[in-house]
Amino acid sequence: MLIYTDFKCFSIRISFGLLRRCEKLVIVVVSLLLFFINSNFVFGQTAPVNFGFESGTFNGWTGATGQCCPMYMPNTGIDTSRHLITSGNYTDPYSNGLISVVAPSSLFSARLGNDNNSAESEALDYAFVVPSDSLLLKIHFAVLLENGLHPTVKQPRFSYTVTSGNLPLEGCTSVSVIAGEGTPDYIFNGDIELYQWQTRIVSLINRQGQNITIHFETGDCGPGGHFGYAYVDCELLTASINAVGCNADGSLNLIAPSGIDGIWHTGSTNDTLHIANPDANAEYFYEINSGLDCTFKLYKSVNHLIPSAVFVPVGNCAGEFYFDNISIAQTGSVSTWNFGDSATANGWNELHQYQQPGNYTISLLVSAPNYCRSEYIDSVQFLPVPHMEFSNLLNCETTPVQFESNLTQGMNSSWAIDNIILYTGNTATHLFSNPGTHLITLTVDDGNGCSLQDSETIEIIPREVCDDNLFPFLPNAFSPNGDGVNEFFSPVSFTSFDEIIMTIYNRFGQVIYEGKVWNGYSRNGMSPQGVYCYTLSCKSGNISRQKTGLVSLVR
Repeated sequence: MLIYTDFKCFSIRISFGLLRRCEKLVIVVVSLLLFFINSNFVFGQTAPVNFGFESGTFNGWTGATGQCCPMYMPNTGIDTSRHLITSGNYTDPYSNGLISVVAPSSLFSARLGNDNNSAESEALDYAFVVPSDSLLLKIHFAVLLENGLHPTVKQPRFSYTVTSGNLPLEGCTSVSVIAGEGTPDYIFNGDIELYQWQTRIVSLINRQGQNITIHFETGDCGPGGHFGYAYVDCELLTASINAVGCNADGSLNLIAPSGIDGIWHTGSTNDTLHIANPDANAEYFYEINSGLDCTFKLYKSVNHLIPSAVFVPVGNCAGEFYFDNISIAQTGSVSTWNFGDSATANGWNELHQYQQPGNYTISLLVSAPNYCRSEYIDSVQFLPVPHMEFSNLLNCETTPVQFESNLTQGMNSSWAIDNIILYTGNTATHLFSNPGTHLITLTVDDGNGCSLQDSETIEIIPREVCDDNLFPFLPNAFSPNGDGVNEFFSPVSFTSFDEIIMTIYNRFGQVIYEGKVWNGYSRNGMSPQGVYCYTLSCKSGNISRQKTGLVSLVR
């Protein structure tokens, strides 16, 4: 392939030797080698020819010229005075050495427009079919605009657009730069506004086979006294985030696409993102065109690298558990078990016997041959034998009875009264509607197939018997006369109570004594012979009862 240039003498040192040119030098190179020097990817299909001006020509590009402003370009074709291939280690003469005539990391670029003050306009177009999946269009441009202090519609300008028929594209599909506008970060050289080399990215992901057109245009000011031109270049790059395996410590490095600046979801702007604990189910992304209003994200799933550890425990009531490993992992992955009782194992599936009842936390670590790993944690319960307790010592037909399990909260417990399940939970309270013997059954399920029971009977006392016998016995008379017989009035309990309080009233309803044993005296001294009223309050558990009656004091 022949490459012609029309610049002054220059030298370029590249990997295959020193190329020299003075005046008009013909450089004969192998086009394939030059393509790889100026490219960062390999296409699955034929790449667009000379997309980034690799041949040092406008081959594949179409041009147009006309007037500005507004833009009017009826003349088609490349005009070498207004469409120019640039190369070499030079800077634009109006840029004070700040703008290279070639885009960064490129050998050839194109200058669109010139420094003539003739109200000229120029355009460059390239149409191509996207050759393979997961590509990015990288657009480079640098702009020099002479500010004529005209109204915006008459000022020098530069713009580009990227279109795909009627299908919208992601990324910076268009840019417009106009002299005198404050939006770009201009550098000023007198009345010339410099916009140093910029990079914008358009996503062509999932666009294989679609028609894409990129259009550049520049224009002088409308009155014709001020110029505007730009340098442009293009590349196609792979869009994939690279991750081939984990580090020896299980961490993972994600590598951003070559030649593209962006920001990771963590806020890092490094090309390589280090993930200490990668997750097979997480979506990691790299945001491109960060800081602009045309950002888009490249997502990376690592589930093909990271194992997904998970197991299912199946146990019996004797504390023996089978752990079924249903992890998704690469061939050759290794399992490491910790059963929560100081025991470990390395089989894919494991059978383990616990020696003591309790709750155990089990961890499974699956390590793949590529050093990636995943951990799953679950717990099992080895149930002790359940036992129920009744809250009341006297179980009357009219009094609710509370049942309580000796096992901790969180168990799947159910209570059956006479073989009918009525309650769930660690405790239950039931009011029996008929006296007699009843069967109480406590069933505890650990959720892993183990179910244990405790059954006991309870005798419910009839209402009328309870009314007579629920309280301690009290005599109906006593004689505190010093003969040692029936000297005190006090309750005699046939069972134990948490609390017993007896209150004595005189015939005027005044309290003359409160306690458990009355000796016939009040606060005013010896009480006279007569009939006295009393109340008896008894408490057992959460149940409180009161009884009233009369007692005769005999002197």
